[in-house]
Amino acid sequence: QIPQEFTLDGPYPNPFNNMTRVSFTLPRSVDVLVALYDLQGRMVREVYSGIAQSGIHHLQIDGTGIPAGIYVLKVDAGTNHAMKKVTLIK
Repeated sequence: QIPQEFTLDGPYPNPFNNMTRVSFTLPRSVDVLVALYDLQGRMVREVYSGIAQSGIHHLQIDGTGIPAGIYVLKVDAGTNHAMKKVTLIK
């Protein structure tokens, strides 16, 4: 079943220790960028970049090599954008 709107769920677990999972839905195929940013707005990890088909998508976020702290997970999907706060603990 094709979703009717763009949504961003998760991440789970949050706070997380090295690995967390995020889910998002797309009503149509679009170019997607999923990235983790620090609170100064600098990208610290690109999680996914490319064309994603309509439907539900699940991604693992690996925090290995990133310092503990608060980050913003941002999903840009065509003209849709969403953000979630995530906390990485070590």
